[in-house]
Amino acid sequence: MLSSIAGANEYKIAFVLSDGIYVMNHRGSDVRRLTDDKMAVLADSAWSPNGQRIMFFAFRKDDADLGQKYDLPFHFPMYAMNADGSNQKRLLDVPLLPDAKWSPNGMSILFSSAYEASSSKDPESAVYLLDLATGKHRRLTQLPDASDASWSPDGTQVVFSARSKETREIYVMNADGTNQKQLTNLGMAAVSPVWSPDARSIAFVASGWFTMDANGANQRHVSRLAALKVEWAPDSKHLLVVGEGGAYVCEADGANGKGIAAGHGRLIDAVFSPDGRSVILRSHAGANDKIYISSADGSDLRTLNENVGESTLFAVSPVPR
Repeated sequence: MLSSIAGANEYKIAFVLSDGIYVMNHRGSDVRRLTDDKMAVLADSAWSPNGQRIMFFAFRKDDADLGQKYDLPFHFPMYAMNADGSNQKRLLDVPLLPDAKWSPNGMSILFSSAYEASSSKDPESAVYLLDLATGKHRRLTQLPDASDASWSPDGTQVVFSARSKETREIYVMNADGTNQKQLTNLGMAAVSPVWSPDARSIAFVASGWFTMDANGANQRHVSRLAALKVEWAPDSKHLLVVGEGGAYVCEADGANGKGIAAGHGRLIDAVFSPDGRSVILRSHAGANDKIYISSADGSDLRTLNENVGESTLFAVSPVPR
């Protein structure tokens, strides 16, 4: 059993339907619509650290200028709103990849974009930092095709992936972009790095998945099973590994893996609850995607809301402070 950090307090789940972004509580009740966007994207990190704001991506009438100026695949205008749907505002005048991350203090947002790329046919992204107080952003990386940026728990460093020769490697830098260092030299595509909550380790995807010390030492190829992403539990001792159509929770060395049931279809995505005791997941069956919750050991799977229907993406809030 995973240890509880945040406790079983109230948290919320934002999710996307065909007619907008909705929110519900962690029991699957009190469903409310926040936006009426016909095309919206939510990332795992949509909620601000204090649970008071939600970042999302959408194309609206006022975004026609971005569509005309930039022709970039998988790039979207970024918005933020209060957790009740009020005060919706576009944050940038450039489109970006939906891998943006709030800083731990909620005062800035890390994001990737190819809006400065010299060619729209083969655009290369860079990592940027948006200061929410001023609305200004600046470029942090000059390495080829940098993305997948993630904060250290204290917000002083950033780990990211960038192209190196014919593949991708993992790098680290200070939060202001200085002191950039290459941590891996694996000769294989290393992507999606994430820091453990205790700041001691980094996990990432590469021909399966790896763990290493935060300084790049003690790199361990934990599993060669295909993985799309890895996520640390709040106790920094367990990880959730999401692969093609499946997921499991295991210890940091890969031991004692517990498979997560996919509901009545194919598992598409999964994340930990704030206390690490549960896994919230999305499963595709027939015409609809459903959102489920399961214990971290794979038991007690249930649908969060039978009336959700056609849910495409979701994001779990922290426990409100």
